[in-house]
Amino acid sequence: MLDDVFIDPISGKLLTESKVGEFLECEGIRVPFKDGVVDFYGRMTQSAAPFSEKPNNHDEIIGAQTTVNTGDCPPDEVIDSAPELRAAHEHAFEATKESGGNIYGSLADAASITQSGHEARMRLLNEIELGDLSDKTVVDFGTGPWSFAAIFDKLRAGGLCIGFDVSATALQYAWNGTSEVCRSRTVYATSDGEVIPLADNSVDIFFGGEVIEHVRNPLQFMQEIARVCKDGAAIILTTPNKDAFAYRVHGLQYCVGPEHIALLSHEEFHDILSAFSTDIQIFGYETSIGPSEDGFPTDQSLLKIFQTRSKHFPELATGLVSVSRIKKSLYLKNAQSLRLKETINTDPRLHYSFERQSMTLFGSVVGTLLNKELPLEIQTKGRIISLLFWGHDWSGEVEITCGTVSLTQNLYSKYGGFIRVDINNDSLSNTLSIQAKGTKDPRSYDCQVIFYKLIEYIDVA
Repeated sequence: MLDDVFIDPISGKLLTESKVGEFLECEGIRVPFKDGVVDFYGRMTQSAAPFSEKPNNHDEIIGAQTTVNTGDCPPDEVIDSAPELRAAHEHAFEATKESGGNIYGSLADAASITQSGHEARMRLLNEIELGDLSDKTVVDFGTGPWSFAAIFDKLRAGGLCIGFDVSATALQYAWNGTSEVCRSRTVYATSDGEVIPLADNSVDIFFGGEVIEHVRNPLQFMQEIARVCKDGAAIILTTPNKDAFAYRVHGLQYCVGPEHIALLSHEEFHDILSAFSTDIQIFGYETSIGPSEDGFPTDQSLLKIFQTRSKHFPELATGLVSVSRIKKSLYLKNAQSLRLKETINTDPRLHYSFERQSMTLFGSVVGTLLNKELPLEIQTKGRIISLLFWGHDWSGEVEITCGTVSLTQNLYSKYGGFIRVDINNDSLSNTLSIQAKGTKDPRSYDCQVIFYKLIEYIDVA
């Protein structure tokens, strides 16, 4: 069933089911496949393979086999050179065996507006017409510990159902919760979205529920979706709106948290979709009234008003649902061959001009408190650069300089989580300077600037 469905995420070669063990394999590469879960992070052997180039035949609708390397290692040596967030996620699931992998709490304990928003999202998904899926390949990316398509049960009618998550432990819970009648056409696999390990043009329906805000680069994730999908494939994504009106008026981003490294606004979300898809529709739903108002009692008539407004004015809403169609000609035009490089704050290649002070962020994940007198300078080669800082109610302002680009970012957040700063380094400046300004939002208790990671994408020559 799985022959020529999955690819090796490093070489891009098609994998087939092994006849001698619990693996998918090709030319000496073996990826563990056990109890319904393909674990690409358990890849056992190495295979040297060059990067594939972006397609140059615009007359054919085929996918660009984009293989992404991490760090400075050659592409045959590593899948994920900066796995600390993935490891923290995995450990969280491993610690919840008694609850079956529930690390998110109970919806029944959530505020009434949050419960109402969940129900509104379910209604929006239920209204999407997908037709007969019995011969279709369907993806649920971000399955978590629940079974395939837990919040979008229409997808379970697919002929081949593929559920992805960054955590192999979460996927094992999902497999255990998959009914016997569905198991024969359901498989789960690990991926963080940087490379989706599926063959080009293999997917008919792609669903990503609350996942695009978790990936390193949403545009790269969307490019991978476009690669694995057929021309005209339906794409359904849901995500928080970081610029929700009820938070923007308070000068805050919505849904800041430890897992959300790539929160998007409504406009940014639409721009990313439009790079590879058409027939774009975005609807809204409401999960929060405001940063301090969710605990207030709310009657059903008012909740209905919130959800109705949000559906028709998604740019104001806290939650977004998009429905679009992949257009392969856009993919052929806009796909980029890029190499990923990550530099975490503890990287020994970073030379601090001050004594490094470590700050625990959550679990085993740490950041570095920047000095208010001396900047941190980082060598960079990337054209697309993202910086992750830790924002909380002790955060101040940071000044970032990259070539001729200079900007100041307020890192204050009511709740602890990552604040992302994106920089377009078209001038290809090779030095990035980061400095705590010693200034702050009036609501903040201090001027802390906590640096976590540099993410950069380098053009493949």
